[in-house]
Amino acid sequence: MYKIPFTVVTLLLLILANHPQAHAAAADTAITATPNTATGSKTKGQLVNNPSKTESTLNTRALSYQDASHSAHGSVSLYDIWFDMKSDIDGDGYYHQFDVSFDLDTHYNSQTIYVIAELNGLTTQTLFQTTPYTLYGNSGNDSYQANVLLTDGYPPHQYNLTLRVFDANSDELLLTYNTRDHNDANTLNLEDSQYESVSNHRLSLYELSYELRADYDSDGYYTELTVDFDADAPGAEQWIYARISLIDSYGQQHEISLSNDFMLYDYASNDAYSTQINLNHGFEPDTYQLIVELYDADTHALLLTSTTPPSARLRLESSDRDASYGVTVEEEYYVAGSGGGAGMLLLTTLMILLILKRRYKSEK
Repeated sequence: MYKIPFTVVTLLLLILANHPQAHAAAADTAITATPNTATGSKTKGQLVNNPSKTESTLNTRALSYQDASHSAHGSVSLYDIWFDMKSDIDGDGYYHQFDVSFDLDTHYNSQTIYVIAELNGLTTQTLFQTTPYTLYGNSGNDSYQANVLLTDGYPPHQYNLTLRVFDANSDELLLTYNTRDHNDANTLNLEDSQYESVSNHRLSLYELSYELRADYDSDGYYTELTVDFDADAPGAEQWIYARISLIDSYGQQHEISLSNDFMLYDYASNDAYSTQINLNHGFEPDTYQLIVELYDADTHALLLTSTTPPSARLRLESSDRDASYGVTVEEEYYVAGSGGGAGMLLLTTLMILLILKRRYKSEK
């Protein structure tokens, strides 16, 4: 009568021992975002650190333009603004993709604001509006960076950027700033992507980013990463799939994820792609480069390749190289991403077995 519990335990141990582990397990999701087509641009913002702001320069570089401020009490000032002109495909000196970063300070300990930016030139259009975010005194860690891609409505011209800063609680206009007032950046040579003569019918990559996680032994090498990218198919719809790989320090390329087919819609933002990848085994502790390759879903032709720069090295290892991996059966499979349900069932079965064994002894 006691053979059944022992049989169950044996079967469970066999299941655990032969549980398949993928070379790299990936979970794919789509990033949903609202396209900014009404303003002829696509933007994404994030808070960044101002690299030029140090303790010695906190109060010496503020861009104070009295004529540009409409604040009733002057609570907000612009410390700095800087641009990174990123893409001029046809080489005519007019850019359709750029980053704008600005560092605002408040006279209070903290103040929640939002910013509306517009471009002024042959046309005047709202470029983006930030979500509310908080300024902390004269900190440089609350700077805002917007990645801008001009999609339509901006013919080649010299444009000025206007920033309007509002209190997030009262909607009071706190500050207005225009790059005309800044001698170092009074004009921006811009055009939208429709004027880039070689951009039509070519894929382009608006964004590629990654995040590293899960360093259980705290040795600086991670076992999980999330990869996000937003590709565009100017003026078209395109079925594609993505191959994601890592390049080790010896130059060897290792595929870690292959997506299903998905559609790109012109310059839409809601066709962006995200995948979470667990490196279960096969990766020595090393610094890697990330490479994303996009293929035509019908012809399998390679359409676009993007690699992270050499300076952005990803410190990775597989979880079987992590010192804390495999301490217990439950922890081993939790780290590998399969959950601990089988381990809990095993423990419950063992407890039942012990109870039955004690009853058997007492009956004897």
